[in-house]
Amino acid sequence: MKVTVTFGRTGVVVPCKEGWTVRDLIQQATQRYRKILEQEGDFLVRTHHVEYCDGGILDPDDVLTDLVEDKDKLIAVYEEEEVQQRAAASPGAGSATGRPSPDPYDSELSVFQPIAGGEIEVNSSALKSNTPLLVRSSSDSALSPPLEAGPPPRGEQWQAPATPACVEGLVP
Repeated sequence: MKVTVTFGRTGVVVPCKEGWTVRDLIQQATQRYRKILEQEGDFLVRTHHVEYCDGGILDPDDVLTDLVEDKDKLIAVYEEEEVQQRAAASPGAGSATGRPSPDPYDSELSVFQPIAGGEIEVNSSALKSNTPLLVRSSSDSALSPPLEAGPPPRGEQWQAPATPACVEGLVP
């Protein structure tokens, strides 16, 4: 059996062994995704969980074959952060390992790092963080204050547009 786990716009195919748990799949998928990222630099990747296209979260302790079938597609909820090396003499530099000291704001802001084309992917990790998210149109001035949204005029009701559970072309 093989399963495709999607990290943002990148799908990783993982051949699964008999008796694997969801946790085993998460570890293998994350490892394979890190290998892909190594071509672009040094990245830290932390996968929180995997979920079905419709948003159902898989329990890491469950046996994989009880939950998914061959060629199923899952979505990874993860954090990705590029590791930036700092000079040893700079303030805040890490120890002898050469790794930078953790910045307390990095984990909060990492969920809003732009992906290709300047887009920001908003997933459940981003929504659960306490960082406020303001979405503006590209034609809105960045200097003007956000518009206040009041109740709709009488007789009119506003509905959020339906969003597909999976983006076409990424995960069917």
